[in-house]
Amino acid sequence: MHEALTTCSAANEAEDFDAMLPIVEDLSEAFDKADHVPPEAQGWASYYHLQALYHLGQHERAYALVSNIHEPDWRIPHTAKGWAYSVAAELAARTGDVDSDPKWGRLCLWQRLADDDERSAVVCARTTSALLEEAKRADLNLPFAGFLVTLGLDLKVAELICDGYEALASNYEQSRDTHIAGMLFAGVPILEACSR
Repeated sequence: MHEALTTCSAANEAEDFDAMLPIVEDLSEAFDKADHVPPEAQGWASYYHLQALYHLGQHERAYALVSNIHEPDWRIPHTAKGWAYSVAAELAARTGDVDSDPKWGRLCLWQRLADDDERSAVVCARTTSALLEEAKRADLNLPFAGFLVTLGLDLKVAELICDGYEALASNYEQSRDTHIAGMLFAGVPILEACSR
């Protein structure tokens, strides 16, 4: 088990996903038959399996894998989890489960913020908003648009504020939600100040 995980780690570093996939699949099969598997080993095996499937373009299998991981048992570093949640949001859109995008996006955002990684949190919010807009479901983007506006105001970064309001505008175009319209109307003075 340890040797197989070490081999997967080396293959992952080398981005040799073709070599990694059969090793991790054999490992997963052995884990399924075992009476007890250390949670850390199971966590790393799932992570390497997801890496291989994702990078080899096997998106439906990758999404099925990440969707069926039992979260409390998934003991891998936060940065690895953040990547996995980000990938899950992308895969949800690619495999037609766009309604799950907000769930994965929120998990990614939460994980990045728990790691005090604001930059990656911004990427997560922007990416999830873009995926939802591309899938014609910008009506689901409020948590991510709101995060961008709030962080932009806190940091006084006009680009983030504009990105957030742009996402809200996309939301309104699709949802015609009066609450979103009110947020956009309230944001006019903020956007005017940003443009000065």
